[in-house]
Amino acid sequence: MNKKIVLVAIGFFLLGFMVASSFVIWDLKDRGINGIGNGTMSGPTPYEPPHGVTPGGPVIGGDRDEHGCLTPAGYSWCESKQKCLRAWEESCGDKGSQGDCRILNCHGLDISCGESASFACDAMYRIGDKCRQYASCVVIEGECQQKVDPRFDACKACVATCEKTYQNDPMKSMDCESSC
Repeated sequence: MNKKIVLVAIGFFLLGFMVASSFVIWDLKDRGINGIGNGTMSGPTPYEPPHGVTPGGPVIGGDRDEHGCLTPAGYSWCESKQKCLRAWEESCGDKGSQGDCRILNCHGLDISCGESASFACDAMYRIGDKCRQYASCVVIEGECQQKVDPRFDACKACVATCEKTYQNDPMKSMDCESSC
């Protein structure tokens, strides 16, 4: 008698398991996930862009130079390695190459370009630092020099106006700079 009860219990358990499994499979198919049972699954993945977003759209966060290097992120073109790199992370190896040409000072609006070993800057924000996102150094005719960018010049003029207008109030001068 006990054997029969055990067998009936096992039978009900298996039957319940099969019914529950079929509900899971139907639910997955309703969500658009196919291929259950053949070892593959297709359908929406977490890597698809949201509806209305086009892959390959504009890069947010900065401009690229003529080689495709993201200059605001510190990348510059290395001719000998034929790739973009950050000079403080990887040496280019070419003397006078773009990889060795960089901004030498950390703060302010007077940009100094040249070839130098890596160095560290402090994290203290100073007026005019906002404009530095438009500053870069490039090798032109073998010489490391500041790249002319009208956005840097416009920002620099705006900051100079802020400093002159609020010369006795550094906080107002900084607030004014935020609109440059």
